[in-house]
Amino acid sequence: MGSGSWEEMVQGAVGNSAYLKEQLIDLLASYNEVMEAARWAILYNLEDSLLPESVITAKEELKRYSKLIKHTSKMPISIITPFKEGPQCISQSN
Repeated sequence: MGSGSWEEMVQGAVGNSAYLKEQLIDLLASYNEVMEAARWAILYNLEDSLLPESVITAKEELKRYSKLIKHTSKMPISIITPFKEGPQCISQSN
């Protein structure tokens, strides 16, 4: 199953239920899928007060990573160094 299918199934199952959105985030975080939980929290625009601390931190990393990608996409490709580990490596360099 592709990631698009997974996302569609989750969105269909969760719908507009605030409770299910929070449960999804908590469940993903409890299975150590913190970055995925953060991605869904951003998608659902959930307030930080509803999220585990690890998900809040991951959200911040994803937002910084997104800003970095937007910034570097304007640079010549020869000076962009790809990240091997995704957003986690950003927090290590700060």
